[in-house]
Amino acid sequence: MKISKKAAHNIIRDSFAKALQPALSQAGYIRSSTNLEIEKKHIKTRDITAQPFDVSFDPDQPTTNTVHTYCPYSTIGADITITHSANASSSFDISDNAISSVTASADKHIQRFERKKYMRNNKMDANDPTTRILGDSVIGDLLQQNMILLPFAIDPHGRFGQILTHFLFQPTAHLAFNFPTSRPNARIMFAKSTNSPSPIGILRTADCLWKQNKQRSFFGHSYTAPTPSIFTIQQLGLGITKAFTTHIRNATRTNQCTFSQDSNPTDAFDQPLVQ
Repeated sequence: MKISKKAAHNIIRDSFAKALQPALSQAGYIRSSTNLEIEKKHIKTRDITAQPFDVSFDPDQPTTNTVHTYCPYSTIGADITITHSANASSSFDISDNAISSVTASADKHIQRFERKKYMRNNKMDANDPTTRILGDSVIGDLLQQNMILLPFAIDPHGRFGQILTHFLFQPTAHLAFNFPTSRPNARIMFAKSTNSPSPIGILRTADCLWKQNKQRSFFGHSYTAPTPSIFTIQQLGLGITKAFTTHIRNATRTNQCTFSQDSNPTDAFDQPLVQ
């Protein structure tokens, strides 16, 4: 039985659009009045059904005191995915490096979902069944329009993928994804989206600028959110928590209805994303 993650996905999408806006504004990418766009329409790609961005924003030109971070791209868009659970190890590791081994395995698992977003599937052209629309060509269409794609992956435990972590915090670890020679646009998009002038480490930038020119004591109007980074992480956490609890509730209700037919209900997060 497949349990759709659409409701959870949409809650995370909407909460990200709301939570990231203040930080991006404080970091100087957009004006305080600029909202992030959900499911951006009218993106010109050869796949007319494609909607590559769940959440996106068009960087404002650095012409004012509040918009001062240079970003030459027309649109920065995120494609959000909730991964299913990683397969458990066949043997239980009780060695000293057990935690690092499990963490490395979980990281590889979530990276596969990030990489997949850069490598869109090929599909049939609805107008001409004899023609295939190459996924890499669609990525190329985004590049031609000066658009950046960021795969935001989140696992069932709320862990962020490397791309989202890099976007928020710019960790020192080097990002290295390999792509086949048949996917040149995926390789270019990955390089552009994870390096300046694409937004990276936005919370570091926001915190730095906030501390230099505070206009109030606490960024989130509360002592529990004194800085842009703390406020943003709190809001993202609330959105993810709401999304996952909603998903588990929906899965429980579905399993209750079908329990008599299936005595071994599956983990709600073990199913692929159905949107």
